[in-house]
Amino acid sequence: MSAGLVVSVHAAPGTVRADAQRRNFGPSGDERPPIYGSEVTVEHRRIAYHTRLAWTVPITDRFDVAFFAGPSVFSVRHARVADVAMTPLEFVPGHVVSPAVSGAMTRGVPGLNYGFDFIVHANDRVGVGIQSSYTGSTLSGGNESRLTVGGAHLGLGARFRF
Repeated sequence: MSAGLVVSVHAAPGTVRADAQRRNFGPSGDERPPIYGSEVTVEHRRIAYHTRLAWTVPITDRFDVAFFAGPSVFSVRHARVADVAMTPLEFVPGHVVSPAVSGAMTRGVPGLNYGFDFIVHANDRVGVGIQSSYTGSTLSGGNESRLTVGGAHLGLGARFRF
């Protein structure tokens, strides 16, 4: 039996797109100018802290399999759309709809992680391993918005026994 802590960081730009629809013709039958959507780049960053309890099963002298599980805590920072602006075009008829990003939403959310680790030992103290795990949670925001964090992970690395 062993215990551990894994910290993972993920940061990536994302996009928020605003679109609008309306009838093409006004009440008097006049054709209305078109509306064009636009998008802005936003920041998305998450840090995950995974605590794990592992049970290692020796298969042979050189090969072990470890099974682990534990709680996770995700700290998620995601841009928030505060408003949508409709701007008339300057040289042609029509409008552009664009989202206005105002600050960011930062929240912590609990989750779960579990997986297994295959370990091949070169000697009594050093080995290599391949680990497969899954971690996940769902962050609920306002207006019925949901953000799923986590997913499947695969890792390869050195293993040391003390």
